[in-house]
Amino acid sequence: MDRRESLPGFFRIPREIRDQIYEELLVHAGCIFLDVIWSRPASLGFTFNNRLLPISPEILRLNRRAHEEATHILYGKNIFQVENVKNFTRFLGDIGPANSALLRHLIIPFPYFQEDDGVVAVRADSIGMQAIDLIQSKCPNIVVLETCLFSSNLVESKLDAFGHPEAANQALDLLMDKFCAVPSFRHLRVNLFDKPVSVVFRDILNNYRRVLVVTNMRSSD
Repeated sequence: MDRRESLPGFFRIPREIRDQIYEELLVHAGCIFLDVIWSRPASLGFTFNNRLLPISPEILRLNRRAHEEATHILYGKNIFQVENVKNFTRFLGDIGPANSALLRHLIIPFPYFQEDDGVVAVRADSIGMQAIDLIQSKCPNIVVLETCLFSSNLVESKLDAFGHPEAANQALDLLMDKFCAVPSFRHLRVNLFDKPVSVVFRDILNNYRRVLVVTNMRSSD
């Protein structure tokens, strides 16, 4: 049922003003943790729990036009953080292909590496890689991917432990190629928690500076 009469004059307001109203109601200042806002069993589908998140999704139910306009803001302006691939899969399935295509900015775990017969590769079963695979197939308009790395030096030392001089460079190049394979991808934001950044990571930053943005979370220490 169209409840446009419940919004007298709202749609006579310029669209840019309506978008500002939608943003006030629907855009969270931080990131939205998909695991935290899950408020119903899988059989009942995905929903936003505004008791756990300071947004007001009720406006989506006012009428068809408000839903269409506000949905673009909800999914296009918020940052969603993925920690569990199962929940991410459910989320994408419940919001559907049209809304998945509105997603622009996701935070995913940093993928893990493995050695197999002397070849260093990104682990296909790591949460980060499974998330990237889902993004490639379900989220065609992602612009920014973000990930956290607590120690670039620790990752580099683990890669060095595989015993191959170029292991770190090869593995990280492979990872960046995987990120860049997302069709609409423009920026990878890596939040680092160690200082200084490892030598190999500095080389990677230089090689991919067109797409890579790095934030040192301890730069003020």
